[in-house]
Amino acid sequence: MRKSELSNGTPILVIKINHFVKIGDFATALTDHFYRINGSFNPMIKKTEAMEILKNGLFFHGLQGEYDHSFFEASFEESEKRELIYRPAYEWVEKNYPYLKQINNPTP
Repeated sequence: MRKSELSNGTPILVIKINHFVKIGDFATALTDHFYRINGSFNPMIKKTEAMEILKNGLFFHGLQGEYDHSFFEASFEESEKRELIYRPAYEWVEKNYPYLKQINNPTP
């Protein structure tokens, strides 16, 4: 934390937070984004756009994601809809960020 000020002179504290993002966390952020806009995962997404989605997701919802897992357990249809987004998102992250994939980190 450090002291700073906005361009108009308003005093602020700058706080930086580290997140340790695993492959599933990245896939969850992408899934939440595409689920929220009621769409399907776009496999042609650019890395910069995906990183922006991840950053926004971490800022607003942290590593746990936007939706509580019990939300999807309560509705079979919604859980199927989420799964249709999560699988391709996970595979996209796996392909574009191969260092996140490890032998002991199985696909969910």
